Amino acid sequence: MTTTPPSEPTPLQVASDSTQPPTEAPRSKRDATTEAAARRHELRAEQAARAADATSASEREALLIDQITGYRRSAIEALLAGTTDVRGDGANTGSLHRPADLWEIFEATPDQFFDGAGALDAGALADFLAENTAERSYLTRPYVDRKPPVNAVLNALNSQQTRRFDTPPTPSWKQALNGNA
Repeated sequence: MTTTPPSEPTPLQVASDSTQPPTEAPRSKRDATTEAAARRHELRAEQAARAADATSASEREALLIDQITGYRRSAIEALLAGTTDVRGDGANTGSLHRPADLWEIFEATPDQFFDGAGALDAGALADFLAENTAERSYLTRPYVDRKPPVNAVLNALNSQQTRRFDTPPTPSWKQALNGNA
C-alpha cells in the first residue's frame, strides 16, 4: 500500500520547519571571493586599531615619564633656590645662582640625583655641584649668614627696659617748663 503525502502540512511539520535554519543555496566562486575580501578588510581594520592602541599606550607612557622627570627637576630646583646648604649638614657649600644652570650648562639629568626608591639624594647633588663648580665659582651663590634686619624702634624700646637705675630719670615736660628740672 502506498501512502500519498497530505497536501496540507500538519502543525507538527510547520513547527519543525520553522526551527531548522534555512539551507543555504550553493555559493558561487564570486560570493566566496567577496566574502574573503570583506574578512581581509575587517582583519586589517582590527590590526590598525590594535596598532593605534599600542601607539597610544606608548605615548601615554612617554608622557608619564616626561611628567615624572619634570617633577624631579622642580624638586631639585626648589632645593637649590631655597638653600645654600644643599647637603643638609650645615657646611653651607653654596648653590647655583640659577638652578636651571644645572640642566643647561652642566647637562645633568634629574635621575642622577634620585635613588632607586625615588627619594632625592642631596649628597649626590652637593657632590656634583662641588665637582663641577670648582673652576666656575661665578655660577655659585656663596653662603651669606643672614642676620635679622635692624629695627631702630625695637632697639630703643629694649634699651629703655634695660635702663640702669643709678642714672637720674629724665625730667618730664611739666618739670622742664616750670624750671624744676
